[in-house]
Amino acid sequence: MAEKGGEMDVKSGHVVTLNCLNPHGITNPKTWYCNCDSIQRYLKPNDVVYIDDGKVVCIVLEISNEGCVLEVKIGGPLRSNSQIRFVGGKHKSLPLFNPQDISDL
Repeated sequence: MAEKGGEMDVKSGHVVTLNCLNPHGITNPKTWYCNCDSIQRYLKPNDVVYIDDGKVVCIVLEISNEGCVLEVKIGGPLRSNSQIRFVGGKHKSLPLFNPQDISDL
């Protein structure tokens, strides 16, 4: 994360890009990076995205090849390695382990 202690405060109304193709990117207030390269395949505009057990709630505005654009509806602290969940259980279709997890094991 870009902020001290691996935590960044996110404000409601903020529009951010979720980049799924560069897992080693450094998250900043305009671009968040995640380590799953297939999230954009399961989302569509107006889907709800819950981050860190719902502490931060976003709405999908648009989908791209790199990820998606989100609008923060409920802001709060965003921590490193936070979970991402989707409305309707769409996240259950994603792989349980990513390549880095397998390498770590």
